[in-house]
Amino acid sequence: MKIRVTAKNYPQEVLRSETPVLVEFFAVWCGKCAMMEDVLDEIAKEYDGRVKVCQIEIEDQQFWQQNLK
Repeated sequence: MKIRVTAKNYPQEVLRSETPVLVEFFAVWCGKCAMMEDVLDEIAKEYDGRVKVCQIEIEDQQFWQQNLK
């Protein structure tokens, strides 16, 4: 299962995760990002419980620019 990460759940889902986290940074307008959806779904299914698959929409730039350095 993929998890949509927002500014609100970022600390819980990514920073304090007890399992490794794979994060995809994407934009809704990005065609290549859309092409990755099936791959990420497959990874999330295959590694369920061992790896957390998350997506971060980069359009929320202010939060991510201030917090991902």
